Amino acid sequence: MHFETYILILLTGIQVLMWLTLFSGLSFHKNKNRRTTSEQIHFPVSIIICVHNQKEQIVKVINRLMTQKYIEYEIIISDDGSTDGLLDWYYNILKSNSKIRYLYQTKGESGKKSALTSAIKLTKYDYILLTDADCTPATDFWIAEMINVLRNGNQMVLAYSPYLKRNGILNYLIRFENTLNGIQYLSAALRGLPYMGVGRNLLYHKSLFNKDLLKPNISFGDDDLFVNQVASQISCAICIHPSSFVWSEPEKSWLSYFHQRRRHFAASKHYKWFDKFLLGIYHFSLLGFYLFLMIGLCINPEIYLLWLYSLRMLIVWPIFAASAKKLNAKDLILYFPFLEILYILFLCTQIPFLIQSPKKWSYKS
Repeated sequence: MHFETYILILLTGIQVLMWLTLFSGLSFHKNKNRRTTSEQIHFPVSIIICVHNQKEQIVKVINRLMTQKYIEYEIIISDDGSTDGLLDWYYNILKSNSKIRYLYQTKGESGKKSALTSAIKLTKYDYILLTDADCTPATDFWIAEMINVLRNGNQMVLAYSPYLKRNGILNYLIRFENTLNGIQYLSAALRGLPYMGVGRNLLYHKSLFNKDLLKPNISFGDDDLFVNQVASQISCAICIHPSSFVWSEPEKSWLSYFHQRRRHFAASKHYKWFDKFLLGIYHFSLLGFYLFLMIGLCINPEIYLLWLYSLRMLIVWPIFAASAKKLNAKDLILYFPFLEILYILFLCTQIPFLIQSPKKWSYKS
């Protein structure tokens, strides 16, 4: 066998090992049925939504939040210097509603992180539930499902936020990457190695919050950087009941999606070293697997190279399929081999951002 074949065998082994050990947790996880009223946990909750010039979106999400089947909660809209009439809308429509509070602050350099910090200082309740202005809870039981996971001393709940299905290959890529990331961070949390969460759907106890953990000098990562610093030191749970999903509108252009992923990719540079090590091994072994497979097929197209590819697929594909079903992404399962290659090609465009990070914040998660 050639040198590249031995490398390919090693990379295949790394990929298979990581999927079987670290990323398979979600495939075996079982959703519990919604508990009866007498069994439900009730903690007052403060929902925080940070916004900037998102009047149209915030109107939709507020209407949805006001119908939640939960006893006691408040909604705090933290406005980071909007100029689209959002303040007038609040005073004309919502000011008389005691459930909703509005915090307006002048647009600052730290953007969403400053808005989030100010909102948390304003909260009345001990539990913080985060979402974004461009998100919509799947059901009226969103709060209840998230709170019900707070058993056995759990202080943080990592949940899932799928993207809406639209036409086109870009939408398939966006939903595939989001599903893949969801499988990985939720499975890792189940294995006792939580490394990230998404601010579109995240619950934690207020006592955990420390503005320094947000890394305010960095203009991105208000959610995953905070979770990365805190989650491994506390009791952390996940919630993947479909009633707890928070749906998001996906990007509509390749350029906007490129910039969105650029921020997320850059944030991973600031994870704890062990998390960076594990994620680095996964991504570079994935890139290397396809690179050396292609090299091997070009130089010496032997049948055993295809057997290595088939072996990896035989293990990874079913794990992805079982997990994707739980994340409402059944339609992606059939196209997994093609979407993974497309994902790798897109991933290659993000590699330069390990060196250069974006400087501007965006409220689009």
